[in-house]
Order: sequence, then C-alpha cells, then structure tokens
Amino acid sequence: MIIGVSEGDRYRFEVLLMSDGFIVRVRTIGTGAVLTTRDRLFRTAPAAFAFAEMSALKDAEEAPLAGIEALEAKLASDRAAKVFEDIRTRLADGGVSGTLLAAWDKRAQAGSAAAKPH
Repeated sequence: MIIGVSEGDRYRFEVLLMSDGFIVRVRTIGTGAVLTTRDRLFRTAPAAFAFAEMSALKDAEEAPLAGIEALEAKLASDRAAKVFEDIRTRLADGGVSGTLLAAWDKRAQAGSAAAKPH
C-alpha cells in the first residue's frame, strides 16, 4: 500500500507500507516503469519518508536548470540530505538496498529448497 510519494524531475519515489517495514520504490515518471533494483527497505517511516524526499530533490537538482533555479534546487537537495542523515543517525536506519533484499530472498529460497526432503 502506497502511503506517500515524493516526485523529482524524472523519477517518483513511492513509500510503501510492507510487513517488514517501509520500501521506497522508484518509478519513472515518463513510462511508469518500476526500478526494483533501486528499492530500499527501511524499518521506520521517518527514515523512509526522508529518503524519498531527499532522492526526489536530488533528482530535481540534476534537471537542466540555470541560474537561481539551479542554486535553489541544490540548496533544497542539500537540506534534505542533512535531514535524512540526522534521521538515519538518530534511528539507526539507513535502509537496505533492493539488490541486497533480492540476494537475501534468493538465498532463503535456496535454503528452503535444500531443506525439503526428496
């Protein structure tokens, strides 16, 4: 279930409530394709929301802007990164990457298949 969204220039960062915590899922705005390799699982909602916001602002900062707009995008991105770092440190929740989650899932499936009697 999607409980929040932060939108950048090219990507949308969706916060999903899962049984294990909160996943920040990346979706391309243009096509709607989900980039599962960029998923990140957090134990706490504040860390997930701060990560989604920071990611969206970094994406917006990378857009081709000029002058004051570019400076404002950079400042907003830097502020969001500091907020995320503070929350991550206080809650000891930096998240786990989608690649690592997939590897754990694959290992668990291999382990359960090996444990079944033939």
